[in-house]
Amino acid sequence: MSFTVVPVHNLDLGAGRRLSFGSKFVLQDVPEWLKEDKQILTDIGRTDRDLTLAARHALVSEYPADSLGFPDPEWKGAKARSIQKLRFQFAILANLAIWLVQPSQVCFTVGFHALTRLEGRAVDPPIIIHTEREGPFYCHPRDQQNPVSAKHILRAAKLYEKLEVVPRKNVVWAALRAFSAALLSYYPDYRYPLFWQGLESLFTSETKTWKVTERLAKGFPISWPTTRRTNRTYSIRSMPVMTPDPRLSTADGTKGQNWRSGWRTLRPSCARSPGISWIGQGCSARSFRLSATISLRRG
Repeated sequence: MSFTVVPVHNLDLGAGRRLSFGSKFVLQDVPEWLKEDKQILTDIGRTDRDLTLAARHALVSEYPADSLGFPDPEWKGAKARSIQKLRFQFAILANLAIWLVQPSQVCFTVGFHALTRLEGRAVDPPIIIHTEREGPFYCHPRDQQNPVSAKHILRAAKLYEKLEVVPRKNVVWAALRAFSAALLSYYPDYRYPLFWQGLESLFTSETKTWKVTERLAKGFPISWPTTRRTNRTYSIRSMPVMTPDPRLSTADGTKGQNWRSGWRTLRPSCARSPGISWIGQGCSARSFRLSATISLRRG
């Protein structure tokens, strides 16, 4: 048996809480055996060590594997993929689901892979054999004080159940990758083009990206003021790429506010709408757009 443990920063649901998070994770207290492994904590560096020791909860995944790089039996690709690496990728997806439900400073930076059998013998506590690092998700400055409750985590877990079955090489998967890359980027001129790249993956063809706002207006029962806000926001789409504009320094405030007010109206109306078409297993284009487009209000 093996474990992947991903300590979650800036989250406190109270000691002893244990919440299922999709089919692969449980959100629980950080295991004591991880905090007591002084050698591993020394190796990961001071900042990650301090964050790990301060974390109250972790995403914990338990699965059968007897070595690092053990092939994931659920992987359907032509080449085998390491179950440890895939679980860490799914942890990034879980973090994205939490952010979509409640933008905040909740994030992670490092994951620990551990075994309970080594060279044919059982070991207790588990032995950490590898760590992986990822940068933190950066939220909008106005969202830094947003609280994350158990209710938010439960909603995020339901969303994550949909996201984890999205197949690769798919427009939804392309959007997820773009949104994640945007959240990992601190500077607006890197961040906003990636958000738009994700939206264009969902809403446009390869040749008519200018139709984003038109499709938004036709695809959802939104008001004309919302459409105008969307058009104003879309007007600065090329700004970070084409020209260095001083307005970018305030884009997190003024334009981000337009996005937030515009996309809020999408949530209740789209939740009542049937899916247009199915993408993969259990994730419709419209139901995912309900969640994905909220990303712009987190910009």
